[in-house]
Amino acid sequence: MADQNQQAERLNLVTVPGIANFPHLFDTDPKNGKYTLSILFDKKDPDAQKMMRDLQAKCTEAIRRGIDGEPGRDGKSYAPFAGHSMDDADWVKRLGLPVEDGDTAVFTRGDNVGKLKKDVYKEYEGHWILKTGTKNDLVAAGWVVDQNRRRLTANELYSGAIVRANIWLYPYRQDNSGVGAMLNAVVKTGDGERIGGETDPLAAFGLPDASAAGVPDPFAGMGV
Repeated sequence: MADQNQQAERLNLVTVPGIANFPHLFDTDPKNGKYTLSILFDKKDPDAQKMMRDLQAKCTEAIRRGIDGEPGRDGKSYAPFAGHSMDDADWVKRLGLPVEDGDTAVFTRGDNVGKLKKDVYKEYEGHWILKTGTKNDLVAAGWVVDQNRRRLTANELYSGAIVRANIWLYPYRQDNSGVGAMLNAVVKTGDGERIGGETDPLAAFGLPDASAAGVPDPFAGMGV
């Protein structure tokens, strides 16, 4: 069991603080029916640079595990890349990854095909974009919280909020192949400038924020 846990930890990553973008955690993303969240990381931030090196190493490990079929987090052996080799550089290069460079990423489908994504989404410039998702309702499970483990509302988790995420890297083979980032939990660590002209629909009422309003902490009395 200890060896299995150690193997699982090799594919687990807790991110540094980044900027939430296109959060679909209180409802599913209409594009794929999953709960999704993209996170932007400043490419000039030394902590983000270190995290990206760690992420790259874990993606490499996930690819290797997809070839060899080592037991995953659930203890089951899964080898979607069986028959391939890490020595096949062309094949490895074609694999999809959960992170992209916001300065060079290009649309491959839709109305903007061929355009740089940063020309449509200005916030992409100078950032890495980590794309995460899950089939699990993390909000209902209590895994979308602030730093006091108080559950967030949809209005509090907006594009522009500062968050950290716990993710799991895994190999997949469906219509295409690659490494995905399963989202396990989200912690909001601060507020930021809202992206894309988002506004707080309650701002005009002059209400106190949720913490000041005395919203009960569901973790109160639990020693956390």
